[in-house]
Amino acid sequence: MNRDLLIVGKKILVAKEKRYLKRLNFSENSNCIIELSLNVPGIPKVGPMWKLVFRLCVKAIEENIPSQLLFSDVNIAGYYAVFNSYISLTETKIRSCLIEEEAEWGRLVDIDCFKDNKKISRKDIGLKERKCMICSNPNSVCIGKHLHSVEELRKKAEVICKNLKWR
Repeated sequence: MNRDLLIVGKKILVAKEKRYLKRLNFSENSNCIIELSLNVPGIPKVGPMWKLVFRLCVKAIEENIPSQLLFSDVNIAGYYAVFNSYISLTETKIRSCLIEEEAEWGRLVDIDCFKDNKKISRKDIGLKERKCMICSNPNSVCIGKHLHSVEELRKKAEVICKNLKWR
């Protein structure tokens, strides 16, 4: 791996650590926290098409989950937002999964839900894990076996973005 990629990787990890600390801070005074981030394969993780996906997801959360946007940011790790949900953790997760599954861009976002700093999973609410955006295998199979290259994943993500429009 070249030196520049290692430096970028370290910067992304530092940015994600800052996100984590920010979420911890909000968790102290919130019923249920929603953490929105994008699944952008490779780098860069910012740009017009990724910003559009982020904006579409923020709008979907605001329209489908009674919540308040607490914080939004963009850095080398990509676009990121934290919401306080006004409904139960389980109902928040169900609605988050519906957004991820039903929107054409849903595979490009992660909507995680926390209460008392504990994350609820799809499995916790009886749902199957997410599918790979390329082959529809369970995501963990493709990730675990490195079935697809970053380049292949990036191209697929870009194809998903090509037809998106602000609604």
